[in-house]
Amino acid sequence: MSRSRFVWLASIAVAACVGFWVSGPVLYRTFIGLDASAFPAGEPLERLGRLFLPNAGFSAAGLVLALLLGLPAAVLAYFAVRGARRAATDRSRRRFLTGAASGAGAALVATAASTAVAFGRAFLGWGNEGRGWRGPADELFGGQVVKTNPGWPEEWKGARVKAHLKSGRSGGQ
Repeated sequence: MSRSRFVWLASIAVAACVGFWVSGPVLYRTFIGLDASAFPAGEPLERLGRLFLPNAGFSAAGLVLALLLGLPAAVLAYFAVRGARRAATDRSRRRFLTGAASGAGAALVATAASTAVAFGRAFLGWGNEGRGWRGPADELFGGQVVKTNPGWPEEWKGARVKAHLKSGRSGGQ
């Protein structure tokens, strides 16, 4: 096996490990219902996440943090594969172009690998003893939800809502 191929595979393996052990647990905790303050640099990350997901029903800080945690593996893949590929190429211009293209491809694949493994851990339950968000999401979005009571109890007749309170935030109304 050539050195550049070994470095390519090793960088993808590192990215998958980062996705499993670092990004995956953060992504799993994102959908529990934690506030942005539960994540490092939560408030700035929440503002950044709300630019892309303004109406998300969860803290966007966790999602942004999970994605950002995979970036160092992509940067490492870029420089490692670029260096290995440049060392194997002779001419200067070809060396630059081959190294840059190989590094960019490795960074893209490393990002995809990290994100896919983090998704597998958070949603499919890989490494969580099968506890992922797939089951609850299927129940919530794919199941039959009763929207009205099939019967109309006698004590409900004539009932009206007297006041509305804002829910979901402590201390608010």
